[in-house]
This record gives sequence, C-alpha cells and structure tokens, in this order.
Amino acid sequence: MKDLNLLFAFEALWRDHSVSIAADNLGVTQGAVSSSLKRLRQEYGDRLFTVVGRRMEPTPFAVQIAPTLLEALDLVREAQSRALEFSPQHCRKVFTVRTRDIGEAVCLPTILKMLQTQAPMSRINTVASSVEETLIGLSTGRIDLAIGYLPTLKTDIHRTIVSSQHYVCALRRGHPLADAELTLERFLAQQHLLVETGGTGHVLLERADRSRRAPQHRCAHSPISLGPAPVAGVGHAVGSAQRAGQDPVEILSPATQTPAPGAAGIRHRALLA
Repeated sequence: MKDLNLLFAFEALWRDHSVSIAADNLGVTQGAVSSSLKRLRQEYGDRLFTVVGRRMEPTPFAVQIAPTLLEALDLVREAQSRALEFSPQHCRKVFTVRTRDIGEAVCLPTILKMLQTQAPMSRINTVASSVEETLIGLSTGRIDLAIGYLPTLKTDIHRTIVSSQHYVCALRRGHPLADAELTLERFLAQQHLLVETGGTGHVLLERADRSRRAPQHRCAHSPISLGPAPVAGVGHAVGSAQRAGQDPVEILSPATQTPAPGAAGIRHRALLA
C-alpha cells in the first residue's frame, strides 16, 4: 500500500460504520472516502465494507486484516509524534476543549492564564459535546482535552482524576430551609429548578430528579448547569448543583448551598481526558 491515507480511511470506516461520519471525522468529503474505499477494494480484491441496514459492516476478510492495518497505523502515528519537537512558545495550535458551563467558569480561567505565559500564540476553542461525541472526538483528534464527569469513558483513553465533587442544593439566602435540616421529604416538597443538560454523566441525577418529583413541583427547566444558582438566589425555589473547587454558586449569584439529600447526594469525579 503506497498511500498511507488509505489506512486512515480504513480505520475511519472500521470505527464509524458510515461513509458520511467517517468523512466528517477525517475532515474530507464523502466522495474522498468513497474513492479511498474503491482503491482499497482494488488493492485487496475484496469489498471490505458492505451496507447492512443503515451501517457499513466489515466483510470477513476485512475483519481478518484489520488488526494488522490498525497496528500499522498506530506505528505511523508513533513515528510522527517522535519526529516532532514540541515548543510551547512557538505553538500556534487551536486546542479544542470539551467542557460544560461549570468547567468554563472554574477551569478555563486558569488554563488561559497558563497559556498566556507558556504558549502565548495558541488558542482555545470550547465545545459542549455529548459523551458519545466526546469519545469519537478524542479518538479522532478533533477534541484535544475533555473536562468533566465522564463515567463511560473508554479505558484506552488517557485520563486522570483532578477532583472529587458532590452535589449540593442551591437556595436563596434566608430561605426557610437554609437553617433547617434538609431531609429528603422537605427537599421533594419544594419548588424545583430542574437542570437537563443532556449527553453528560449527570444524566443519572437528572433521571432521579424526574422520577421523584411531581410535575407541579418543577417550576423551571434549564439546559445550563449553572442555571439553578442565580435563579434560586432570588426566589423560593431550590435546585441541585455541582459543588466545584472555586464554587460557581457563590461566584455568580447570591444563593447559598446545603448538602443535597437522598438520591441527589451522589459523589462524582471530574476527569481530564
């Protein structure tokens, strides 16, 4: 195989099971991927991938040669990484960081401050991808760093735990429950601000919120994790929020906080991947 780009096309089709998705992740047109597949078929005398339902599935021959081709591509990437000497001061890369609103409020200022001193010519672009899109982005290189609660992250992706957090209940200062014991029964009886970010590891809490609270006790919905804090700071409703190191509840609103009871008192770990 003289064209190494065919290896990348094979890997993308093997991983994505779709010409269109493979093209999107490779940053090329669908026609380019189809052309690469045609050349691969001519190279090996096999169809390699065929349409089954709505997916491109590998043929038995493709399954047989896949480990060898993917290993070869890994060796190519390893050789390329060793050949490049990284100089932060001269780096002009735009780093794509997957994080949610709390990550931007808590982590991004520190990251930007470090970049200004160590890699002043580089830039950051943040995206709020779902867990599934994040996994694809990390594996294809479209996402350089992911920050957040990612319980389904694959074990073959390098990761490290940077903090362990828990959920708290955000409510206005002077709220009747501020100085009282917050039992699960009292918590459920309040008017609630429900956060439904979608596509995050916090879906377990969101499901618990929906299953335990009657519809009449949900006064507002928000797709933003920091949404409950400012609203709870001026009304009678309460909301569940994540407790972060430099607390956004205190930074962005006059709300106070108390440990969340019952199902909301779940600890989670923030990851850098």
